[in-house]
Amino acid sequence: MPRLQPAPGFITAKEAALMLNGSEAMLSRYVKEGKLKRYGPSERKYKFYKISEIEAVIAARNVFETTYTEGQWKENPSSIFKQAREEDLETIARISMAVFQDERNPTYNPTPIKTRLAWMRKNKDIYHGLYTQDGNLVGYICLLPLSKETIDLFITDKIKTTDITENEIEPFKPNHPIHLYIMAMCIDPIYPTRQKHEYGARLISGLFALLLDFATHNIKIETISARSYKPDGIRLLRKIGIPQLHSPIPNKNLFSVTVKESGIPILEKYNELLNSKEDNKN
Repeated sequence: MPRLQPAPGFITAKEAALMLNGSEAMLSRYVKEGKLKRYGPSERKYKFYKISEIEAVIAARNVFETTYTEGQWKENPSSIFKQAREEDLETIARISMAVFQDERNPTYNPTPIKTRLAWMRKNKDIYHGLYTQDGNLVGYICLLPLSKETIDLFITDKIKTTDITENEIEPFKPNHPIHLYIMAMCIDPIYPTRQKHEYGARLISGLFALLLDFATHNIKIETISARSYKPDGIRLLRKIGIPQLHSPIPNKNLFSVTVKESGIPILEKYNELLNSKEDNKN
């Protein structure tokens, strides 16, 4: 039986290893750890890798320093990044409480599950979680596609999280420009530092892969914004490269980028993919 050739957007294991400056054994390791997926018919020995997922791993690797110790990779946790489920919302609320309620914010109340559920039912891609191989949720990302006007009201504290109803949530659909607000990027603080660091890198890699997947589906993100007062959150947004702007609210650090004008490597790749979709359409 002749060997299948990869479809557009996919590459062979040899090509993937070259992109990652590694070996095919390293690819197998990444698959076992949940960093990459293999694609292809189950009956076929040779599988393919998604270029956007390889690029997301590279981009995340550039944000986070390598945490692996040679010869000890089996000690690194395996995880899976995927859409969160409705039944995960209670755990998401618990993680949110554990992360954000502290001495600077002692009265913090997590977004009600009722509000989160309404958002999720309006747009299933809002919540993505990071799961262990046995299905435990260890972290999540909340991405709200909103109008620019709604984001401006939110970052000036003229509206609260609970004022953002499902009616304000925009769809992720082709040729529908959106403004993306990163509401949260959280890892459960119950884990030791090294494990949290590794899970954080996986979460960012998953986010990057998701953004590139949006580009392949011609989903046009005009701006990305976020706020944080947590030192870890501020460091992470700076590492990603999102510019910090003057915040109209003290102690709530504001970050925002216009995607089309960005020089951030992962957003440059997003723009390339989006432009190639436009060129193919023309």
